[in-house]
Amino acid sequence: MPKCKKATAILTAGAPTAPLLAGALAAIYDRGKTFDRFFTSGAGGLVAATFLAPPEGHDASEALSWVVNVGVSDSLYRIFPMPFKVFTKPGPVAPLFESLGRRLHLQVQDKDRRYASDDLRRLYNDLIDLWSTALSPSTLKLFSKGLCQPLPSFGEFVDLHKLNKLQGKYFLNAYNLSKQRMENFKAADITDDHLQAATAFPFIYPPKEIGHDEYIEGATIDPINLPKLNDIKPAIKKKERLILFDVLRDYRPAFIRRPRNLIEAWSVEIFAPTVALAERILEGHSEEIDRPSGRKPRDLKVRVNKKPHTLKLIEFHIKERDYSTLMEWSHSSMVRLWQIGYKAGDDFVEKKGDLLPDRQPYSAMPKD
Repeated sequence: MPKCKKATAILTAGAPTAPLLAGALAAIYDRGKTFDRFFTSGAGGLVAATFLAPPEGHDASEALSWVVNVGVSDSLYRIFPMPFKVFTKPGPVAPLFESLGRRLHLQVQDKDRRYASDDLRRLYNDLIDLWSTALSPSTLKLFSKGLCQPLPSFGEFVDLHKLNKLQGKYFLNAYNLSKQRMENFKAADITDDHLQAATAFPFIYPPKEIGHDEYIEGATIDPINLPKLNDIKPAIKKKERLILFDVLRDYRPAFIRRPRNLIEAWSVEIFAPTVALAERILEGHSEEIDRPSGRKPRDLKVRVNKKPHTLKLIEFHIKERDYSTLMEWSHSSMVRLWQIGYKAGDDFVEKKGDLLPDRQPYSAMPKD
């Protein structure tokens, strides 16, 4: 087998599609492979952080499987199709109500919590979460800066102390409203505040204040974070492999379509400009875009630091019958997307695994 070259992963935004990215990275980890650096946007940044720095006592694959647990019990979602675990009412006591609700949860018995738990336990826990969210007093008013409470602590998924030690391994974009410019948070600087800033989608979440500046989600301007490759030090070398985890560009009909309900219409309203931005950014960096019969090329020729590079794409084979899962927050949809993502990652390693470095035992860090 040829010697492994350095590989950089680029993870795009899109919260409902995070299970796809998580599944793909879990498969790559399980196959003993990894990446040298991650450039991320939005939810892609949370997935990459989980891969690099899972909580103590858990490996990356196990922690990445927990993403499906933000999905709502199917029995409840059929009646009330609202992602209330992610979108909660704002207010100073909201964290207290969430904490009280968690204390009433029936604990998951599954060894690794993958696809946890049985249907009745999940329904009970999600009903508790729904009522704790509903009963929490809201401070929403006309002059509020966002509909929802900022996302809570990410400690359940990411060991921030571990992530802070990975200098040069991780970059997450956010848009600085105060200075009107895109910024990239580095691994050494990441805190809960930075992760909240990078996922503060306008209107849904209020801008996040860090220091004297306010930030919103970088994906509102750039859902791919590809331009950052031109600024990184040390510079991207010609032989370095660039791997893009992108769902937005390939599955436009899944995101821009006739909605089935008000929540899905809201998702279409969010995804339509995001998909268009992703397409334009890739086209702007590509030397050639050939779309015979409407199909996108599997590899893109791009320029980084004025040098040609090939952008390899992770192929997510999503059948049309599964399109609805891309904007659903039900547990079964999350599991289905995770499984599709896992197969995509497994297939990539099977076909192009020699492009990726081997990882260290019990770690996502590449071998020296």
